Amino acid sequence: SACGASRLVQASKTTSESCKEKTNASSCLRGPSVVSLSDLSVSARGLTADAPGLRDTLFVSLSSASPVDDEDGSNVNMVVNGSLCKKNQHHERKRDAQIAANDGDQRVAAGRIIAAGRLCRPPYRWRNKCMANRLHDVGSEVLGRQRADGGPFERRSRDCLSRSMHLVAAGMSPTSPGVEMSPFVESKDTLFGRSVPSVDCKWFSNKPPLVLGAKNDKASLKVLKQKCHIGLPPQLRCALWAASVARVANPQIPIAETDAVGTVSRQAVIQARWNCALGVMFPNLADRIDVIAPDLGLGQDNLKRLVEEDYGRGAITSSGKVSLALVLSAVQQVLGIEYCPPLPDIATVLLTHMPEEYAFATIKDMINDTSHFLPVSQKDYYSWCHSYVFFVKRNFPDHYKLMTLCGALEDAALDPIFKRFFTTLLRPEDVLRFMDIFLVEGRKAVFRLALSILRLVSRDDMKRLQQLRTSDSFWDEIRKKTLHPDFSFNEQLKKMYPKFAKMAKRYPRRRALRRVIKFHEKTALDNVPIFVDQTPPKPLGFTSDGCSLAKPAIVRSNLAKWLPPSLRATKLDLIYSTELHGRSLASLYDKCGRYKNTITLIEVLTGENESTVVGMFATEPWTTNIAPFGDGECFLFRASPDAKCFKWTPDLTFDLESNTVREQFMVATNDYLAMGANTDGTHGLMLGQDLITGESHRALGFENEPLQGIGQPVFCIGIFEVYRFVREIDGKSSDDGKPIWDLSGM
Repeated sequence: SACGASRLVQASKTTSESCKEKTNASSCLRGPSVVSLSDLSVSARGLTADAPGLRDTLFVSLSSASPVDDEDGSNVNMVVNGSLCKKNQHHERKRDAQIAANDGDQRVAAGRIIAAGRLCRPPYRWRNKCMANRLHDVGSEVLGRQRADGGPFERRSRDCLSRSMHLVAAGMSPTSPGVEMSPFVESKDTLFGRSVPSVDCKWFSNKPPLVLGAKNDKASLKVLKQKCHIGLPPQLRCALWAASVARVANPQIPIAETDAVGTVSRQAVIQARWNCALGVMFPNLADRIDVIAPDLGLGQDNLKRLVEEDYGRGAITSSGKVSLALVLSAVQQVLGIEYCPPLPDIATVLLTHMPEEYAFATIKDMINDTSHFLPVSQKDYYSWCHSYVFFVKRNFPDHYKLMTLCGALEDAALDPIFKRFFTTLLRPEDVLRFMDIFLVEGRKAVFRLALSILRLVSRDDMKRLQQLRTSDSFWDEIRKKTLHPDFSFNEQLKKMYPKFAKMAKRYPRRRALRRVIKFHEKTALDNVPIFVDQTPPKPLGFTSDGCSLAKPAIVRSNLAKWLPPSLRATKLDLIYSTELHGRSLASLYDKCGRYKNTITLIEVLTGENESTVVGMFATEPWTTNIAPFGDGECFLFRASPDAKCFKWTPDLTFDLESNTVREQFMVATNDYLAMGANTDGTHGLMLGQDLITGESHRALGFENEPLQGIGQPVFCIGIFEVYRFVREIDGKSSDDGKPIWDLSGM
């Protein structure tokens, strides 16, 4: 059903008659009668003559096989080289027309002439995005005036117009010589690093549109759902997943433009957006390697089990773990999603056939239409849970009694469905099949599958399972059914979408599901548990490349976790380093005496090619003082290996001598620098005058273990660095005492 070869038609000179012909074309477009092809050709000539917005060019494809007469009996006229040529005109001119329109279609030509007429006025051009929508409208109007014979002629015309719209959406002329439609991108296994198999598929091509032969957008979506039920070819899953979600989540955008999301022509745009998101999240490239994935409500234990344990296809590679963490971090930090429990598993499934940028773009579109795909808040999530209980009680009363007895309908017991996205209940290949359906049908598919798997438990099984007392045992029984070799996902689809009306009533339609979820929102909001985000905080940034001990992201992430909340959204700025300023306390006091809050990192040389990084957080400037100073916010820590933090705690026994020693937070003299003290004169961490040696002991209040490890209390110092804190918003020191915003004029 290709449009055939085509030829550039030069515009003719502007005349007064062209304006009249342009008006005739507009009235012909609005008229209820059948469009006359000869009139269209005449109108097209006039339109090209008055087409400054089209840069004096018009591409028209006409048929060369047995010219068809229009309704009034006249021969079909064809637009070639800016002039009209009838059937009996010069043979050479006719041969040019045949070459220009080889294997074309009369009705397609008519639709293009009308479309060109509507787009010939400025500022519309072939590369204008509005053209896809206008061409779709015009093509639909032309096709609606055809004879309703339903034959291959009509379907071929519709398919040609559909491909023309997709070329326009991709920024190309539909009939430019030698121009081919941009193909779909190929799938890529980012998670496991394996090659994606290629399977021959008769119901999908390797380039847009997704659906051929549909009469309108609604019919196109229906056909797409039917094809997704059959299963998508693995090599096209990346493109088809992205295009399907874009189509469903953005119904206001023309289908031609949403289908182009999965093509090679849009690959650079999607990659640029992903690079922009990475630049916002991690300005320092080193942070992208050691990124920590947020759990988004799934729980750190479940996330760790998801990442580190076998996912059904083998262990996730280290690069796959980084990709998953980057995508989830972008969802949290760029899109602002704090709670969406099924998203880690959905992102994992997407990355089995998508690169990072396409997975993020697909999730972004899903979040843009949250009512269709994902629960992005606790209210939404628990509304889903309560709605599922409602449907089970109403449509599966026997299963409801059994599940109530074993507690399988509690909110926490529904994790295998709504938190883990069926990944613990189905085989990996079945999860992919379900993902094909979910990305088109959304949450309706989730509820239908969750209800249909209950039918795997027969009446005989329910009698046997009466003694179950835990929800895990119930889902184990379901898992035995779904993982059995005789289980067929195709048979399960027949249960999800039954043909008989009596069984179909047991599964919710989209409108009923929306009403039930809306009804349970208030109940869910009144009973929402307290959510505590267990994700480690974002690593502190740093402003200079001269730092070395603070470069590992895990070190800065631990510091962000230990610091007071007011300093977590700051960056580290190097103010003293033995590599730059020498080794002396005098130089340290000179560089650090103006800054209130500082972090000190010390490299402890413990052996050949081995080192430990320890440090301390100070709440007062490091300047010589005859008396101890500081406060209880100071703490000691070991950054690596075996990171630990030792914060100060008060003594409530009111022992004066003990409290005096315990409250020696910071000590700075000309001979040494220390934090923490003991009654025997030792310190939690003490550094010598030359900053070459130091020692660490257990200190009162901090109750720390020797920071360098059990062994010799005295150690040699390698690199010694001190950092101050600067605000991310303006790059100024966090303790300069100046307001961030000037509100004096308000």
